[in-house]
Amino acid sequence: LVCAGLVRAVSTRRLVTDPLLALAAAAHEVTKLKDYAIRAPRLGAGEMTTLTDAFNAMLDTIEANLAALERVNIDLSTDRRLLAEKLKELQTLFQQKEQLEAQLRHAQKLETLGTLAGGIAHDFNNILTPIVGYVDLLLHDPRLNAALIPSLEKVKLGCSKAADLVRQILVFGGRLEQKPQIINMREVLEEALKLGKGALPGGTEIRCRLPEDDVFVEAVPTQLHQVLMNLITNAIYALKDGGGALEISLEQMKVDGELLAKTADLRLGDYVRIDVRDNGCGIAPENLERVFEPFFTTKAHGEGSGLGLSVVYGIVRRHGGAILVESEPGKGSLFSVFLPHVSGTTAADRQRSAEPAMAAGQHVLVVD
Repeated sequence: LVCAGLVRAVSTRRLVTDPLLALAAAAHEVTKLKDYAIRAPRLGAGEMTTLTDAFNAMLDTIEANLAALERVNIDLSTDRRLLAEKLKELQTLFQQKEQLEAQLRHAQKLETLGTLAGGIAHDFNNILTPIVGYVDLLLHDPRLNAALIPSLEKVKLGCSKAADLVRQILVFGGRLEQKPQIINMREVLEEALKLGKGALPGGTEIRCRLPEDDVFVEAVPTQLHQVLMNLITNAIYALKDGGGALEISLEQMKVDGELLAKTADLRLGDYVRIDVRDNGCGIAPENLERVFEPFFTTKAHGEGSGLGLSVVYGIVRRHGGAILVESEPGKGSLFSVFLPHVSGTTAADRQRSAEPAMAAGQHVLVVD
């Protein structure tokens, strides 16, 4: 009887107790380590193996579900990243749209002002013409009292200044038509620098960065010279206290998307860029958007008409270019002019076509 009992005990331990202990140990390890790859050993027989198989199958299901959840989390993380990138891209596009709309409104305002100013200038010119004519007649009249000559000269001088003002307004409004030519920007810039150097205040340093090769644009020479002189004169005025630096640079470049986002006046392609930079007083933020408006000036009374930069803006736009300004009070200003580039081959071809034909040894009589 004792032997039979021992046999039953050993059999019960092997078939029931040991499998249950192994199953409990596996469950404890899974709970402790959160490792669902652990499996219970297959011990015993019958219902115990069925229970172990069910436990291991449950762990298989949990492990598969966790793997699927991990894939979902990875997908969600990727989607969140893509969504963040798209939102950032949309925000950038929205900012660019706002900038372009602001530029368009500014350009339309200046265009309207130019049209209005051009019409007023024509009417004003019609009033000036007879005044100048009658003053000239009086000055050439032998019966004129000599005491009146100084007064009439002052009237004529005033009319001359008014006529010059009218010309500037007509340039801004695009009413003054002149024929463009192929121009070497190096030569024009060097000439403008020679004229500007004489007006530099004491202690002011001038830096010039020009390319070794010639750079050509198609423009009206007098108008382009006016653009450069206006920008150089303004930079010199900003340095009137002395001790600063005026930097001028010229380069050929390609307009990219970054520049297109700053102004609607440019197109993709080759341009010539002229930078006029100073480290003078700078421009206040509230004035920066108005610098190209006609008759707007921050100079003291009698020191400026407020037409210089508006004329520059009108000239540059009519030449298919653009002008940008950056400034910070106390640190200086940078004016950048962009004009379409003309290749050296094109410039040479146009120059040859403009040359007069050789004479054939005949004579032309002009009777006037």
